[in-house]
Amino acid sequence: MKISRRSLLAVPAALTLAGPGLARAKTGAADRARTVIAELMARAPFPAASVSVWHDGGLVWSEAFGMADLEARLPATSDDRFRLASVSKVMTGALVMRLAEQGVIDLDAPISRYRPGLPVAHQNTTLRQLASHQAGIRHYIPRDVDPAAPGGAIDSRAYRRTEDRLAIFINDPLIAPPGEVMRYSSFGYVLLGAVLESATGKRFPRLLSDEVTRPLALASIAPEVRGVPVVSRVSDYQPVYPALTDIIRCPPINPSYKWPAGGLLGAVDFYISPQHASPGSVQHGSLARHFWPRWFAHDGVHLSSNHLPALQDYTDRVYCEERMATLPYLPWLRVPYYLY
Repeated sequence: MKISRRSLLAVPAALTLAGPGLARAKTGAADRARTVIAELMARAPFPAASVSVWHDGGLVWSEAFGMADLEARLPATSDDRFRLASVSKVMTGALVMRLAEQGVIDLDAPISRYRPGLPVAHQNTTLRQLASHQAGIRHYIPRDVDPAAPGGAIDSRAYRRTEDRLAIFINDPLIAPPGEVMRYSSFGYVLLGAVLESATGKRFPRLLSDEVTRPLALASIAPEVRGVPVVSRVSDYQPVYPALTDIIRCPPINPSYKWPAGGLLGAVDFYISPQHASPGSVQHGSLARHFWPRWFAHDGVHLSSNHLPALQDYTDRVYCEERMATLPYLPWLRVPYYLY
């Protein structure tokens, strides 16, 4: 299956992966689009949106709307990164088809061929059924977000192994036998990712990079890791139930359990090195290690020498480059950052 950057990014209308230097759309069409977006934002409580339009194989218009951070009054830009949420499934779907084309997986073989030891209810399920939401696996239920549930809410738990992620749902009853009904399920994609790991011997982040994001030069797409802030990222907000007319800032979460289903994010960030950096890593001086954490803390961003090691611990290292950047308002200083 041949995939292109254009075809992959054109699926969701609001993917925020466009760069600068875009051709301008006709003023009338752009104005009409702005009117539609303004009406949508007036009806629904979301503070920011980024919209891109493709035509005849090219990006003809890209514009951001609203505020990237309400408290700091930071306007959104087309270069800002949004949490991809369930658009992550588009990436996972492309990964599935790449592996099927290469003969690594058989879409219609039972997944127990690749991941033995699954509960009986899942052993004859196929990858095709998982990818098309026909595996009979449940979606979210109230227990998943209950802080009083065993282990706490699933967004706040630690997940060190793939088995920890599967334990959320794998022993729950199916809502229907595999192949009988189509029922949307993020956990179906969590299991799909686990089966792909078993079939290839690679962890999901490495697999996605090797087969999808790196061939398409989508260097900013990576799993979101709790505790690792991301530069140029919009803040996350959620509606207040039940009226859904107001929003509040989302609490920090750990989305690693759902990377194949909704846990991807662009990963570029400022950081500082430990006092004694590991071999092959950049060693920052004492001034940088003391100045930059205090500087960023004024904006609520807490740099830590543990950020990059934590990212490398949670994911397979595919690409990592450590650089220095200038800041518009401090041109005589250079702040360290990494591309991972």
